[in-house]
Amino acid sequence: MINYIKIELKRAFINKTMLFAIIAGCLIAIIQIFVDVVPILQYQDPTNMENFPFTVFEKCLSLIEGSMFPVYYFIFIPIIAAVPYGMVMYKDRKQGYIKNVFTRNKKRNYYIAQYTTAFISAGVIVVIPQIVNVLIIALLLPSIVPYPGIGYVGIWGESMWSNIYYSNPYVYLSMYWLLDFIFYGLLNTLALSLSWFVKNKFSVLMMPFIAFQALELIMSFNSKLEWMPESFLRPAQPMIYTSLKEIATLMFIMLFIAVLSVVYGIKKKDNYE
Repeated sequence: MINYIKIELKRAFINKTMLFAIIAGCLIAIIQIFVDVVPILQYQDPTNMENFPFTVFEKCLSLIEGSMFPVYYFIFIPIIAAVPYGMVMYKDRKQGYIKNVFTRNKKRNYYIAQYTTAFISAGVIVVIPQIVNVLIIALLLPSIVPYPGIGYVGIWGESMWSNIYYSNPYVYLSMYWLLDFIFYGLLNTLALSLSWFVKNKFSVLMMPFIAFQALELIMSFNSKLEWMPESFLRPAQPMIYTSLKEIATLMFIMLFIAVLSVVYGIKKKDNYE
């Protein structure tokens, strides 16, 4: 089992599409710096504290307010994250690789390895650009610990993990990156589950985006704004009353669907023509 997971991870990470996906995500993160950070550098004077300077935690992709970059990033990153391993899975089915695997290994091992790799690859692609963005901005702007009521980030006292944000913002960001890693990883496995019912390559790659938008519409239609992924995935927290309970519940449902899909894949009659 472990050896097969290692093989699938190698297939996912050591290929050109994985590099393309990471570069594409980092490109968005770097463009955000040129648009939102570089223009304000002329107004920065670290020696003059009368005017509170802009900080890393006000201008990074994860926390900036009033910019469309984080909105676009968190909505469209599922497509980028699905490309590397999505292409691998599609080729497996079209080229008969799965049939060869099943002659030497148990179906259970293949599907568990496949879902594990889809989870990890998507999480890595989503988080790396955010980390790169913060590291570069940290070279340009000071990392002053935020103080309630000062600055341009809408983290309120009622906001999730607000006490951590106002004491150690880098830990706060790391916790959110872990949250993003888990959610987008599960989203990719959910999309993989839906891909059983489509055979078109474009549809397979679009499944994570479609699943994301479906969750947004369902929660919005039922007035569950705090359950909307776009609300709780951004560390800036557009929704004040987002809580870990709602997030964990949604993720558990996604995990449950993924587990059912593994069971379905193991028991279904194989047809990969």
